[in-house]
Amino acid sequence: MQRWLDRLDKLFGDELRLELDENGQLLHLSLLTKRGAYRLCSATDPEATIRNHGGDKKDFAYNVSVLATVHFIREIQVDTGSRPDGDAIADVLEAQREHHGFCPDKLIYDKAAGWGKIVHQVDQVTDGQTQLGAYPVSPKRKPDTLAPEDFVLSADGFSLTCPNGRISSQKYRSGSADGHTFRYPAAQCLGCPFLKLCRGSQETPTTHKSVFISDYRAEWERLKACSQTEDFKQDMKLRPHVERIIAGLVLHNDARRARFRRIDKVAFQARICATAYNLKRWVSLLAARQLDKPPKKRRRCGAPKPVGAAADPSRGEVGLVTA
Repeated sequence: MQRWLDRLDKLFGDELRLELDENGQLLHLSLLTKRGAYRLCSATDPEATIRNHGGDKKDFAYNVSVLATVHFIREIQVDTGSRPDGDAIADVLEAQREHHGFCPDKLIYDKAAGWGKIVHQVDQVTDGQTQLGAYPVSPKRKPDTLAPEDFVLSADGFSLTCPNGRISSQKYRSGSADGHTFRYPAAQCLGCPFLKLCRGSQETPTTHKSVFISDYRAEWERLKACSQTEDFKQDMKLRPHVERIIAGLVLHNDARRARFRRIDKVAFQARICATAYNLKRWVSLLAARQLDKPPKKRRRCGAPKPVGAAADPSRGEVGLVTA
């Protein structure tokens, strides 16, 4: 009963604006223009939520994350639909470590993992054993303007240097994000040649300039440096393999639609689908080995072999993740 009462409270908070008088009586009721996060949309399956694919494409669904090698699915996890893809990476890796006793040397992902916070989570869960490979997502910046990444943070994190070489040690903990806000007083910006780029105006500044620096800046810079290497370019060529695996799950192993309600039952269905896929792929590889011929090609252009992968195809060292 308490669980359903909590769901009703969330439903009211996410969907409606209630105006009450001093006695707690309802005066006015209206729908919110901006709905709450993880909003409930079903009385029979409240654990499923809206999954936003961008634009007008939205699904009422669960979000499934797949951790796989070139041939086999290592781990599969089901979350509510509104959970962002990148947030589930650490949980999937932790589950693999618990169930299989090891972590992949590399984890190849898309831009959903291109944040310093995700890199930090992967480092924490795997004790630094897994290198995350993804295209870094840069903070939004207006054209012809300076961004926080243009400012240099000191090694001890206590001071910030602007492109003009001026240093600020006035920093305050942000109340809305993981990081600090450095403040440059107006007097410190007088005569700066980058006023237009930094503040948007050439006029003499009269207010301070604030620059937000994330707690995960070092991890983001490491991810950015990794994305510019030749090994990273070769690793990203492996990502199409996971699309083939997803197609196999969806088209041939009944993973298109949830046949049950509640996240635990949907997760069981996903694991059974993944097990069926692995068994069929295993039989296919064994048959090819017995006939002494290479496995059937899945792509027109052959993908490179995973760097550092073991000889046994079931023990690959590179993780391919999709969600």
